[in-house]
Amino acid sequence: MKICNDCGKITPLGPRCPRCQQARDRVDNAQRMAKTKASGRNTARWRKLRAAVIERDGHRCQRCGSGHYLTVHLDAAMGGNHWHAEAGDCATLCSSCHGQADGGRARGGGS
Repeated sequence: MKICNDCGKITPLGPRCPRCQQARDRVDNAQRMAKTKASGRNTARWRKLRAAVIERDGHRCQRCGSGHYLTVHLDAAMGGNHWHAEAGDCATLCSSCHGQADGGRARGGGS
């Protein structure tokens, strides 16, 4: 048995009781969605640009040549701002190379 870090109730699981964990998850999800919306990564414009970049790069990773688990990497100089990205600011990378390009952080999905 453990004590919830947030409310102090006894909980059989983890550092939080189920009620406090659910509240924490709602806050985390809202923050994640706000960040995604602010970056412009979840827009029709970015999806269109992403598809065009993958097509331009021949559906291949521009580092290792793999054709599996492709993502589009936005140049670090853009600061994560997908709103102003152009095709020249992007490169098709596999998820492994994308993680290396982002400083070792593994990335997933279509960013």
